[in-house]
Amino acid sequence: MADPAFRLDHLSVSGYRCLDDVGVDLRGLNIVIGPNGAGKSTFLDAFLMLAAATRGGGIAEAFARRGGFARMLTFGRKDASMRISIASSPQPWPGGQAPSPIQYSLDLRQSGTGFSIASEVLQQRREPAVSGPFYFVQRDAAHAKIHDPHTTTIVEPDWALIGYETVLSALVRTHAEVARFRTHLAGATLFPPAPLDERSALRLPQTFVPTASIPAPDGSNLVSVLQKIRAEHEDHWEQLEDALRAGFPTFRKLEWAIVGAGQAALAWHDTRFKDPLFANELSSGMLRFTLLCTLLLCPDPPPIILLDEPELSLHPELLRILAELLLQAAARTQIIVATHAESLLRWFKPEHVIVVDSQDGKVAFSRGDTLDLDRWMKDYTLDELWRMGELGGRP
Repeated sequence: MADPAFRLDHLSVSGYRCLDDVGVDLRGLNIVIGPNGAGKSTFLDAFLMLAAATRGGGIAEAFARRGGFARMLTFGRKDASMRISIASSPQPWPGGQAPSPIQYSLDLRQSGTGFSIASEVLQQRREPAVSGPFYFVQRDAAHAKIHDPHTTTIVEPDWALIGYETVLSALVRTHAEVARFRTHLAGATLFPPAPLDERSALRLPQTFVPTASIPAPDGSNLVSVLQKIRAEHEDHWEQLEDALRAGFPTFRKLEWAIVGAGQAALAWHDTRFKDPLFANELSSGMLRFTLLCTLLLCPDPPPIILLDEPELSLHPELLRILAELLLQAAARTQIIVATHAESLLRWFKPEHVIVVDSQDGKVAFSRGDTLDLDRWMKDYTLDELWRMGELGGRP
């Protein structure tokens, strides 16, 4: 669930695949565009690695799924190490004061056939009257110190440090701001293009899961989430159906038909037909757009939504509606989109866009509002500037 009082504002990565000495400022909405192989997917993956750091053994499991630590190191890097760090930019609570920003960094080094944590730091910047930052966690390869924010107590944990497990994952949930920070990172969720073959979860009848509030990346619980939204959040349901109607003028309503014990099939009602169309009869664009609308309009979205190529199967007019939904959802959660669709850029401003360039194996990220585009924006849209080569990020 998204925490409106928390936002991430900067990611730094060194030694992680093609990302070497890269720093990127983050906003509520981040549209990342660049050529194939430039590092867009790796950029999304860095957030998943941070999410893995919040779970015991999560980093080791993440590297194992990706082929091992050595395979993830930047090719040709002199020292077999990588570093990922993130900084938060908390927003003020309603009627209250914003918490001080928190920074987390993780240094990993190759150790035999695996890796170990060389350094881990979780710190919080304090008011200017207090000298220096406050450290929640300070760890080197062999030792860790945990600081109590309410006293001057420093605890050296009596548990044995495991070289591949973070202190963050084991830290007792006694400090509210640390717990919120960890929960925020842990909630980073990747939504790649959902499979839509004839046996995909989106096309088959689904089992009702009453607690489902966020659509799964493969859409396997879409009917359950839709049912919950319709039953408990009438305003979100109306917005969802309005978005579908804007994209498909003959759309009338969504329902689901019970087809077995606890199972239902999505039913799409269309003014052109007497009987509804079921999920296995819908086009790829209709299904993908329905899943995206549900994700971006669900009442409790993930705190960090990572969208990879959401433009697949979508008509250019649907991209306009998708852009509106992204802008609307970014007020409630943080969104990072990796895309190849230049036509999607048309609906955004430079401050929403991150351009990725890759030259001679070196990757660079540039925010659109740092590219001196003011003189161009009077006469052109961002997609036109992309085609003209003025935005960068082209092969």
